Amino acid sequence: MTLKEKIKNLSKTAKAGLVGLSLATLVGTFGGNEGGLPPIYNKKVGTWGGINIGIYNKFQENSKFYGLSIGFIQDLAKGKDSPYVKNNFYGVQIGVLNGSENLTGAQVGGFNGSENLTGAQIGIGNLNQKGWSAILGFGKGEK
Repeated sequence: MTLKEKIKNLSKTAKAGLVGLSLATLVGTFGGNEGGLPPIYNKKVGTWGGINIGIYNKFQENSKFYGLSIGFIQDLAKGKDSPYVKNNFYGVQIGVLNGSENLTGAQVGGFNGSENLTGAQIGIGNLNQKGWSAILGFGKGEK
């Protein structure tokens, strides 16, 4: 059975879900980019959401992102007063290197960093307001 036939045999609810997932991915990946080259380099500005997919995802200063972000590197740029760019991320970051100043949600990857974590980090090395931890890291609000 071909993919086209499989999609044709899906229920209306499943088709609607597939369309919604596709739209969320398009909006999350291509929306709110300032000078990036999605999906290779996503340079997010302003307030956006959805499913962001890219090799290198950078969330600019004062940006907010709601949703899921999947990439090899997630924003490890340095800010003026912080080792992290001042941004807010609400959701899940999945990648080899994940970084965000304010994270409400989770980071899953090799190395994770968040200056102000409310949630969990799962990876080889995790850095948050409580310091370094291996495998699992947890944070609850301001440091």
